[in-house]
Amino acid sequence: MQKKIIALFLIVFLCFSLTVALGESESDTSFTFRGYPWGESYKTVYNKEGEADFSGEVDTLQANYIAYATTLVGLDVFVAYYFCDDGLFEGRYILTEEHSNDDLYIEDYQTLQTALIKKYGEPLINSEKWSSDSKKDYYKNEKGTAVCYGYLTYETTFVTSGTLVTLTLDADNYDISTTLDYSSLTIFAPEKDFSGDL
Repeated sequence: MQKKIIALFLIVFLCFSLTVALGESESDTSFTFRGYPWGESYKTVYNKEGEADFSGEVDTLQANYIAYATTLVGLDVFVAYYFCDDGLFEGRYILTEEHSNDDLYIEDYQTLQTALIKKYGEPLINSEKWSSDSKKDYYKNEKGTAVCYGYLTYETTFVTSGTLVTLTLDADNYDISTTLDYSSLTIFAPEKDFSGDL
């Protein structure tokens, strides 16, 4: 877990450095998530989108979210908007498609990946990561099963207009999850302080 956090930090640092090097400022508003620029207020989004299907606070951050059922490239998803004191800082699509054949989750992932590459070009990261070479050899023809067991994960990452775009396919306790995250590189939600719990 610590290695994953360090890797994510390095990616964000690299993306921020690229943003600065390309001359994009913190006030760059060219990117919008579903029509909303980073920093947009909760009230504005809520008033336009209407009553949310789900809402709540983020467990580890000083942030809250609202989520709605919708579709994306023909797939059923929830779209979630995340807000901190500085406004909208993240958007996320969570696939809700269910399949009896685990290989179809990989097909859904590839459908999203193809659409993203068409929109943003070649990704910064495009990985198929196995937990070990022995699992890769054993499950090479059963990749859906390998994903379900947690032996195989997929990630595709892009950087565009002050935004980190990350598509992931993985599983936890045999529950396969495909998410597409759009994260601002200039607005961050502070972590909650749990020191009072000790």
